[in-house]
Amino acid sequence: MEKKKMKKHSKYFWIKLASGVTLSAIALTTSLSVMLASRSSYNAYYNDLMSQKSEQERLNSLPLEFLGITVALNDGVAYYKDGFGYAPEKNDFNVKANFTEKGKDFSKKLSSKSFEMTVPEDFAKNGGDILFSYTFTPEKKEEDKTDPVPVTKTATFNYVLQEPSENMYKIETMPTFTEAGSAVNVKGNKITLEPLDKTNYKYEEKFTDGYALFTHIKTGVTIKKAITDSFSVYGKDNVKYEYNNVTCHFANEIENLGISFLDDKFMLSPKTADVLEIGSIEGDDASVELGGNISLTGNIATKKFFVESGAKVVINGTINVDYMCAYKDSDLTCNWSGGDCITINGRGLIELDGKVLMKGNGGGTGINLVGMASLQLTRNSEVKIEDCEWGVGTFWVENEKEDTKEGYLL
Repeated sequence: MEKKKMKKHSKYFWIKLASGVTLSAIALTTSLSVMLASRSSYNAYYNDLMSQKSEQERLNSLPLEFLGITVALNDGVAYYKDGFGYAPEKNDFNVKANFTEKGKDFSKKLSSKSFEMTVPEDFAKNGGDILFSYTFTPEKKEEDKTDPVPVTKTATFNYVLQEPSENMYKIETMPTFTEAGSAVNVKGNKITLEPLDKTNYKYEEKFTDGYALFTHIKTGVTIKKAITDSFSVYGKDNVKYEYNNVTCHFANEIENLGISFLDDKFMLSPKTADVLEIGSIEGDDASVELGGNISLTGNIATKKFFVESGAKVVINGTINVDYMCAYKDSDLTCNWSGGDCITINGRGLIELDGKVLMKGNGGGTGINLVGMASLQLTRNSEVKIEDCEWGVGTFWVENEKEDTKEGYLL
């Protein structure tokens, strides 16, 4: 029997083979290590992602919360001893309401009308703490069964009065738009303050703060005037001009028109003996009084309207107001075509104590009293309403489908 001879392999072959086995083992181990490391990294990433998501959901569930208010003095504002300068006003301060919602903090600047400010009675002498307060009422949500409870926060601002310099003046008598005033300095020297104008004073309007600032050129004395009311006047060429309770005193755009603001009313009258001719007058929240001899070629749409005693006014248009008063010895003529001549809005009042003539064009109502508005006459009243469907009446819809109206003559 023939014996098979085994082939002898070289030493190099065994080393090579052994090396190959070792390399395979290393490759397998490395592959497993990479897989395990990747799996561990993914788990960490996933857990972190879920944690972030959970935290974001928690933040999103946080409601709006009113934290409080902060107060800062506006740049350029200072208060001095012995009455120099002026007393603190709301517009001198930057007041912010601070909130947090969904994990984010934010602030909202408050208007001077939305917060309260209390100045110590002896502040002009001693300075001290000025108290600010603001009440925030959360918005009512659909699921809320009761109204949200208002939240009030307060803050104090302490101020130490500064020493006035020798060239500083303080107001002794306040000037107006028509009368001069006076000022005195530390040494007791007096100087006249001319009536408020744009010649002797530097004029600035701080609309965002709600006031106009007059700075006297000679003395540096500053005078603040709150901007509270506004309205519009159209010229007879139908060009619109807007005024507020300060700028109206400088009005010169419309020929012969003089405007002043007194007792919360815009007073319009001619500057000369000639008839003042203008177009419409508008102002949702404005009160307007006409004096002298005036002719309008447009409408009046304001909150309140007055005809001054002794005035002679002709309106070729309509009047729509909440309140109207024609004083004793006034003379008002209204010429209108179609619709209602005078409309007094809900629960309003019209008082006619002078001479009033309303001439229509065959239809409409002389005086339409809307929603429980009323008319008041006196023994001095002389009211005539001509050529219209109704004289003085109030109306309501009797049948909405047919849109029919019923009314009555008062």
